[in-house]
Amino acid sequence: MPETLPGKKFEMPKDPAQELFERATKRPPAGWLSVESLLKDFVMVTYALEYERLAALIHPSLELERFEIQGQDKGLLSIVNFWDSGFHFMRLLPKLRFEFGQTNYRIYVRHRQSGERGVWFWGTCLGSEVYRIPKVLWQLPWHKARYHIDLEGNENAPHYQIRILSDWGAAKLKFLGTAKKMPLLPGFENLATQKLLLTHPITGYFTRPNGSLGSYTIWHPEADLKLGEAKSLSFQALEQAQLLSTEEQQNPHSILFQNQILYQIQLPPHSI
Repeated sequence: MPETLPGKKFEMPKDPAQELFERATKRPPAGWLSVESLLKDFVMVTYALEYERLAALIHPSLELERFEIQGQDKGLLSIVNFWDSGFHFMRLLPKLRFEFGQTNYRIYVRHRQSGERGVWFWGTCLGSEVYRIPKVLWQLPWHKARYHIDLEGNENAPHYQIRILSDWGAAKLKFLGTAKKMPLLPGFENLATQKLLLTHPITGYFTRPNGSLGSYTIWHPEADLKLGEAKSLSFQALEQAQLLSTEEQQNPHSILFQNQILYQIQLPPHSI
């Protein structure tokens, strides 16, 4: 069971399936800087890590979410890779659109005072000069990257090879997609809770260079994720931070993928 946090007491929703339904169907109105993008070839590689090791990375206003896996408290870190198609500001210059690769490194957390669950963004790689906008305007931890993507097979059994070149977040991914629906994964009691926490967080946190905490929200319909099989995984950021060796990276908690999904990002972020 989740621990009681200082301040406001937080409990899991009594009906996670209903909470998931509301998140997926109640699309917020677009603000002047809200962004919409179709995320293609969406893949999420998740690792279960020692709680203390992962907790040292996040902002002190946040607490790492605990997942009991094989009798031990673990934290989860997901690396989410996709191709932004038709990325645009919905109300500001809506006809100006971009295409690029993107990779988000996110850790599952709760805010200590509000108890609100979400993800803390450790870093993001972007294959476009667009990365400068959030980095300069809002001090988000975004980094320039170049993407090389090879995709074979069909939508039910794709074979992905992705190479990311970056000063921060260089990576190589090779994996096979399957037609298997996302199963119940270690650390979760039921699929509704798993979807709510792992695949449908709507609040994102990030740490600015001055140490302050920022936040923004997203919206997307309910994901229809399938299971992937790792062939070769290498994430430079994990090795440099001494979180996982290259050998350890070959055994993720899970790989999930979806051909495409629509996202809306509510910007600008705000300070907490």
